[in-house]
Amino acid sequence: VANALPALFTGMIDDPTATIQVTFNGTTLPATNAGNGAWQVATGGFGAAENGVYGADLIVEDDFGNGQTITIAQVVQLSTAVPAVEAVSPLLVEGNALARLEITFDGEIAPDSLQPEDFVLQYPTVREAIPATLVRLEGGGKLAVVQFPAQTANGTYQLTVGPGISNTFGNPMAVAYQQSLGLRLPDLLAKEVVVTPTILGANGEITIAWKEENVGLLTANR
Repeated sequence: VANALPALFTGMIDDPTATIQVTFNGTTLPATNAGNGAWQVATGGFGAAENGVYGADLIVEDDFGNGQTITIAQVVQLSTAVPAVEAVSPLLVEGNALARLEITFDGEIAPDSLQPEDFVLQYPTVREAIPATLVRLEGGGKLAVVQFPAQTANGTYQLTVGPGISNTFGNPMAVAYQQSLGLRLPDLLAKEVVVTPTILGANGEITIAWKEENVGLLTANR
């Protein structure tokens, strides 16, 4: 699996003097038998290969004229396709803080290329970049589950994904992906909650004090 052919095809053989030829992409080239059990052939002579799955034939002949052809069904799979975001969920968060998103890609993502800083939220009125704190791959490598610090400011956020994320072929995103997200919280929020006493006494009574802040976009229902 790659985005280009390797510089060399290599292999092992138990005959130090055998003649080896390799047929790939419609072209047959002689390979070099090193005499120590290894052989190699430069891939530049096979010409340009398009996206797809390629096999190869090894034509081997010893000094006595005995030969055989060995067919390898899949030598390499090539693709120059770049990863792209297919979906983001949820696009609107209601009643809870914005802290978790699921981003679906159109193909399998290379785990090593996926970093929290590849996912950034921005609240337009503040212009503050908020990178993710944790990201993990699920869904056969196509689904990124992303955790952010909990956001409680109502309004529209902008999500930016990439462009440093690569697929399993080693191809990075062509451009960063951007998507608008909405957050709507209830009108009344309890803030600065204080419970006293911190240790329950014999009478079992506690006092709860709080401040209310009316900053939401949803109608309070209680």
